[in-house]
Amino acid sequence: MNIDELKAQLTNSITEGLANKFDKVNEALGNDGLYAYTLYCASGFYAPCIAASTKKSLIRIISSLQEVENNLLESLKEQHSNLLDKFSPSSDLYAEMTACEWEYIYNDIPEFENLDYVISEIYEYSYEEADEDFDVCKFLTSAILEGILKFKNSATCDNGLLLGLQFSDPSEQETSIVADISHQVNQAHWHNKLLSLYNEQSNS
Repeated sequence: MNIDELKAQLTNSITEGLANKFDKVNEALGNDGLYAYTLYCASGFYAPCIAASTKKSLIRIISSLQEVENNLLESLKEQHSNLLDKFSPSSDLYAEMTACEWEYIYNDIPEFENLDYVISEIYEYSYEEADEDFDVCKFLTSAILEGILKFKNSATCDNGLLLGLQFSDPSEQETSIVADISHQVNQAHWHNKLLSLYNEQSNS
């Protein structure tokens, strides 16, 4: 495939994967207050899957994080009191907006099965064939954004949800990508929450 065909496959697979899984997720979680439904990737956009969260599960997540962090705080007091001033507990906003803490991760997406190969081919093109002006990160971001937007604008999608892209352990650049995509696919309510979280993290 040429580079345009690779981009089209990436975009269409993301749209179809998000759309085809949504009804099952909504049926299973809708009564629990489904509020988030996002593409979820490892670093470099690899291993794409879908992450979802509900208001009901969020209560459990917050409680679990508080328990873990309270135990950590007690351990610091007993063994490493010199580190107490560096301890920063997670906020409820972090639990709400961060996919790596959510309970529902869906890896069984047939449309995503070939995407690591497609992404690798795009990286290979950038190394071996593209001219020096080709920005592979912008190229991949554009293809993924287009896929998410097509899903958002489909009859399947509930546009009141938190949508977009999340990374399992985002770099500074990937955090910027998440914010840029959020700005284009999410309602202001969700996008502003994401920016508040990033501001909170930068000040902690």
